[in-house]
Amino acid sequence: MSDSALSGLLSTVFGVQANSIGIGGLPAILSIKPQYWGIFAIIMVVDIVVAMVLIFLFHKTGFLTKTEEDGHAQETLKEASEGLVEPTVFTETTEVVSPLAGQVKSLSQATDPVFSSGVMG
Repeated sequence: MSDSALSGLLSTVFGVQANSIGIGGLPAILSIKPQYWGIFAIIMVVDIVVAMVLIFLFHKTGFLTKTEEDGHAQETLKEASEGLVEPTVFTETTEVVSPLAGQVKSLSQATDPVFSSGVMG
């Protein structure tokens, strides 16, 4: 987003004007007045280069990158909290009243792999 801010600043400094509020990104040049296409194309190249340089620098420095230590801390927290709450097991049968016909089943018995794996539901 910082590269987009730089592109907006450069477009303002060079007085780039558009015929309308158009789409963003590379096709944005279609909404720019033809006499400003050249400078706008240069600004777009600057934007792309700045974005690539920032991505490279963030990757090299590890900025905003999850490390193994972060994952280890999450596992340690999970292990530490496991003994705090005892799972509750219900042994009595409960009758569910519904206007629909069917059976109540555990999600693990669902035919949909998303629900049966416990990802959703």
